[in-house]
Amino acid sequence: MAISSLDTQNPPSKATAPIEIQFVKCESCGFTEECTFSYILRVRERYQGRWICGLCIEAVKDEARRSETLISTEEALDRHIRFCNEFRSSSPLEKRCTPSLP
Repeated sequence: MAISSLDTQNPPSKATAPIEIQFVKCESCGFTEECTFSYILRVRERYQGRWICGLCIEAVKDEARRSETLISTEEALDRHIRFCNEFRSSSPLEKRCTPSLP
């Protein structure tokens, strides 16, 4: 019995367990994302046990690049979290989201 070229290009794969998705809330901005457990662990390893969303990860990288002095990832994260907290407490949500009319 001959093996077709299709069989050699796509060998049978092992059965894999379904990937478990979890909802996790960003400790910086409060945004909730769906992530795999392994991704959550990798982010927490990099950010001192804290979980932050992808948007805040980029903001932390930018904070480190913008700094006039060399700062650690932890310092950049602390600065970003402080900024988010100050922004949230500066005005009610309605004022930030409602445009002022002339």
